[in-house]
Amino acid sequence: MVLLAVDVGTSVAKVVAFDAKGRVCAQSRASYPTHRPQPGWAEQNPEDWWKAVRQATRIVAQRLRSQDIAGIALTGQMHGLVLLGHSGKPLMPCLIWMDTRAKSQAQALSKALGEQEILRRTGNRPVPAFPAAKLLWVRENFPHLQKKTKWILMPKDYMGYLFTGEIRTDPSDASGTLLYNLRLKDWDDDLLSAVMVARNVLPPISPSTALLGKLTEKAAKELQLSAGTPVITGGGDLATSALGVGVITPERAGLILGTAGQLLFAIEGGFEELLGRFYFFAHALPQVILGLGTLPTGGAALAWLARAFGASERDKGIEKLIALAKSAPPGAKGLFFLPYLAGTGTPYMDYESRAALLGLTEAHGPEHIARAVLEGIGYALRDSLQALWDLGMCTKEILIAGGSMRSKVVRQTFADILGVPLHLVQTIDVSPLGAFLLAGVGLGLWSDLREVCKTTIKIEETVAPTEARECYAEGFKIFRHWSHKWRTVFRLEEMKAN
Repeated sequence: MVLLAVDVGTSVAKVVAFDAKGRVCAQSRASYPTHRPQPGWAEQNPEDWWKAVRQATRIVAQRLRSQDIAGIALTGQMHGLVLLGHSGKPLMPCLIWMDTRAKSQAQALSKALGEQEILRRTGNRPVPAFPAAKLLWVRENFPHLQKKTKWILMPKDYMGYLFTGEIRTDPSDASGTLLYNLRLKDWDDDLLSAVMVARNVLPPISPSTALLGKLTEKAAKELQLSAGTPVITGGGDLATSALGVGVITPERAGLILGTAGQLLFAIEGGFEELLGRFYFFAHALPQVILGLGTLPTGGAALAWLARAFGASERDKGIEKLIALAKSAPPGAKGLFFLPYLAGTGTPYMDYESRAALLGLTEAHGPEHIARAVLEGIGYALRDSLQALWDLGMCTKEILIAGGSMRSKVVRQTFADILGVPLHLVQTIDVSPLGAFLLAGVGLGLWSDLREVCKTTIKIEETVAPTEARECYAEGFKIFRHWSHKWRTVFRLEEMKAN
């Protein structure tokens, strides 16, 4: 007996089969393109998701052979806007989370209701990433689509519709729209009015462990699975990643380094002190708020440098870059990298700031630049974590995951920069693991989501800081000083003006 997790990510669809103990039985992935017709735009074709999911699922089904798939759970990238027409087809490409075209609409929304009031209701500032701002942009640019729109969905919920024919979302994905009131645990009527969206075009909200429906005959045929297989609603990828990395109590933090750097933490009480410095969403755990610290270009900064050095993924450019960084000493001979290629993320929420190499001399070689970029990512993530530590939060342990954490060099560098032990989870791809846990609870295999997280999530390795932590403690002070200076004087808008 296995459970299937389907994850519609930013660049790939992942389908992973787990046994009852959380061990991976089979897995596959398939990619799809992101289209950028104009600067700042980022679109994906929802039909490409379905093709990728279908391809990956068929491969997994073949590898499982005769093993029974007891259920399926869904997860996927958050903040994407899918407008579903009355025919059941998307009306336009999905504006994914990294699309920033709705900047002026986000500002207008802030003025309409007040930034502090929106923060109080949703836990987040109005920024272009959220569907609320994107809906205003669509209304202004394609007003004819309003009458044609039957449903407003998120990526994983569109996939759920294709699987079951049912329309539903969960609190975590709903809270990623800027239309959901975290305190009321429901769509916010004032925000809906400001965006001019009727409540009946938004999906009903059910718990992440709720049964969405059963696999239809049509979907089963395309996926090569059994019709009638139960499908669990699931959660947005931040919520499932939090489960997969064990972020279920306020004492623990999760650090995930993929394309972005993500710091996940759980809050069971008030979070007013952190409003505006972090993002907040509904957790897949009832009555829990999920906090997010983010560096937009985490692993992406390494990929950028690899390309700048003339390498590519095909020739393992990032792996070679990390090996190069290993040959340079901690501190990179006084070279610092501010990794703000797409803004700072948290805790400054400064998306006009840009990256920089500071202290560059003719004594520095490629190895020092590589080391400085890796260290800059670590320093920036510590900036967010330090804000939590200063309030006495997340002090017990940090669990780590994500593709870039497979590297021992990365793990050790981060442990030294943070100055605390880091615990690498056994299943590094944590979002599908979190979806699997939701499926198990939803199907009644386990009764308590917290307890199954404790027993299923295993620690592969603990990385203790070395004597290099002293170098990095001083380096972090210097990084913060120059980060503040740089963000004060070097602005994206000023660059454009000049």
